[in-house]
Formats: sequence, structure tokens, C-alpha cells
Amino acid sequence: MDDEFECKRCRRPVVRNRESYAIFEQMHWVCFHYEFEHFGGDGDPDEACGDPSCPARAFDPAPSGVVGRRRVAPNCGSALAATGSARARCNGVESRDARVLGIHPVEGVDGCFLIEAFVSDATTQPDFSEVTQSRAGRNRLDWQVAYDERLLDLEGESVQSDLFLTRFDDWPRDARVAFFFHDLDIARPLSTPFGEVSLPTPSTRPMRLAMLAYDAP
Repeated sequence: MDDEFECKRCRRPVVRNRESYAIFEQMHWVCFHYEFEHFGGDGDPDEACGDPSCPARAFDPAPSGVVGRRRVAPNCGSALAATGSARARCNGVESRDARVLGIHPVEGVDGCFLIEAFVSDATTQPDFSEVTQSRAGRNRLDWQVAYDERLLDLEGESVQSDLFLTRFDDWPRDARVAFFFHDLDIARPLSTPFGEVSLPTPSTRPMRLAMLAYDAP
């Protein structure tokens, strides 16, 4: 066994998606999916969730329930390469995409969360003022938007750049980002330049993100 690429969940070697080993939290994509995404990490593994590439769709091809957080090109089927890195490949064509990796409540600030996300195949730097959440009865100008956005390294362990102050001419193909979001409704998706993105169940902020201090606007 190649211990350097051992899956933390099943303890088998990661072969196909080694390039995304860190992005998938040192797991196979399918293990990552069942650990974090599949009904929030709970539920029957043989019952398909709303993710269009959920492996359980082999048994349950037309599930009802939550909308998947990944938008993919049509007719790609369920066996998609590297989907856990927010990138879907179909007939050699890759789609731009985004996914939320985790949402973590900010201590002492009601309704505020630190959101970690992964953006794939954006040809230019995303406009984080377009990362918002619709609110019925409110003017769009009053909707909350991403705040204090940062570019992280691919392991999510260090800050590479303050995205409010920095504009990239050459935006990285795969980018891990983090930002704060006020007045978040955890039951509703975020609206992004890539379409709507569902939110996972809130969780405690991992220690590797301790460097991201909240600074009130």
C-alpha cells in the first residue's frame, strides 16, 4: 500500500484522484462524499441524495429531496472524474463550478458564519460581491454578500491573499477560498456567479482556519 496516499476513511490507497488528495481531505472522492456531503454525512448510503453524481443513483436514479450542490453538464452520468474538487468532466469538457466545503459559526456574532469554498475552472477572479443570499421581501441591494474574502492554499492551511485588496490577472484553476457571511440562512443556498450552491450542516471551525480572525465591518 502507498501510505503517502492512504484514504483516512477507508484506509485504502487513493489512486485515481491523487491530484485532489488534499482537496478531498485526504480521502477518495466517494469517501469524501459520504463523509461530508451525503445528507450532511448522515443517511442511508444506498439512498441517493440530491447530488447529481451521488453513487447511490445506481439504485435510486431519480431521487427526491435536497438539491445537489454541484451543477454539471448534462448526460455526464454518475461516474464523474474529480467531482469532489468542484469540477465535473464530461466527454473531456470541464464545467466551471463552486462548492461549499464547510460553514462555521463565528463565536459571539449571531448569524455570522465563516464559509470555506472551492472554486474550479473560473477563467477570471470571481466577483465575491455576487456571492449573496436572496431574502424575500428585501430589496436586492439589502441582501448580504461575502465579506473579508481570502484566497487560501489548496490544503486550506494558510492565507495566500486578501481578495478584497488583490486583483489577479492569472486566477488559479483550482482555488480554495474563505469568507465571512452575515445573517446567513443555513436552510437556503448561496447565489454565486456559478449558480446556486447548497450549504452543508454547520460545524465547528477546524483549527487550520484559526488564522482567519473576524473583524467587524
